[in-house]
Amino acid sequence: KISSNNALVNLEGLDQIDSIGTDITIEYNQNLSDLSGFESITSLGGIRIQHSHALTTLNGLEQIPGHLSEGIRIADNSQLNSLEGLNHLTMVEGNVYIGQNPSLTSLTALHNLQTVEGQLYIGQNPQLLNLSGLEELSGLGSLSVGYNDNLLDINGLIGITRTEKGSCTIRDNSSLIDLSGLNNLTAIAGGLYITGNSVLNSIEALENLQSVRDYLYLDNNDNLTSLAGLQNISPDSLIYLQIGYSENLSDCSIESLCNYLQDSGNEASITNNSTGCNSRGQILEACEITSYEDRLHNFGDYVKLFPNPATESLTIQIENLGFQNTQLILTNSLGQKVWQDSIAPGASAYKNTIVISENGLYFFQVRGEVNEIIKTILVSR
Repeated sequence: KISSNNALVNLEGLDQIDSIGTDITIEYNQNLSDLSGFESITSLGGIRIQHSHALTTLNGLEQIPGHLSEGIRIADNSQLNSLEGLNHLTMVEGNVYIGQNPSLTSLTALHNLQTVEGQLYIGQNPQLLNLSGLEELSGLGSLSVGYNDNLLDINGLIGITRTEKGSCTIRDNSSLIDLSGLNNLTAIAGGLYITGNSVLNSIEALENLQSVRDYLYLDNNDNLTSLAGLQNISPDSLIYLQIGYSENLSDCSIESLCNYLQDSGNEASITNNSTGCNSRGQILEACEITSYEDRLHNFGDYVKLFPNPATESLTIQIENLGFQNTQLILTNSLGQKVWQDSIAPGASAYKNTIVISENGLYFFQVRGEVNEIIKTILVSR
């Protein structure tokens, strides 16, 4: 540990050291402005640089190995504006913590980083606008991005497909409008926490996410109106659902959430959102309406007539009819009614075989309460 040496301005004199078996901590050196002296180090467990307010870059660390067996912590360095010096870093077996650096504007020095086996934490860096530089990162234990007041996008996370050990947290980034960058995320080994992002208006980038192995927690996202993007999450993977304190959130009738909430044994807390998302009952009611509208839109797909052309008999098969009273009418080419039947509300399906005695062109009409279709049948004996 190199700590609390206010007269120290660089690390010259350490250039004979080529190996450090564990991590090294450099902290509370108020006038340290240059990390020169580490040029000979080729073996290192990990590194902590914190509370060193004269550092502007990490130049001097260029020769440290690309693979660190422990972690990295870069924290509370008030003048640090870039991570130059970490350009060769490819893999960290521990955590990577980059936080509380009020002048940090760029992560581009991490452009070779491919794997962080622990947690990647990027937080409380108020001048950081984006996560450019992390595009090569694909292996990740867990992720937390929070309290970065001017962070506009997280596109640099585009290479991440899953978290292997823990959660994914996006919280209190007051300038973040969407989650573009998480488009390839398919599985989270822990929970998904999206909270306190005051201008976030879309989470559609999560459309490829299929599994969340813990809590799904969404709250205090004041500008969010819809949970579209969560539709492919397996409800069986969830342990708990919380949706709250998002005053404009009104569209929660997403298939995965509908399926989760329909099981009364699945725990959920839903409160203080807009109408439509303000309770479990409201969401389930909206789910029923959505299902109804989908069935109306696809009504014709549920009506099957075979064989067509017919030689004598015609089989009529209709599915998903539980939502309306339905009339079935068969007319010939002259408009004369030759057969009819009806289906009462509540029936889930209908099947019947009828005999048509004369050759010709016929029209089969299915008339519901709010929609109608007509299909053509040719009879040729």
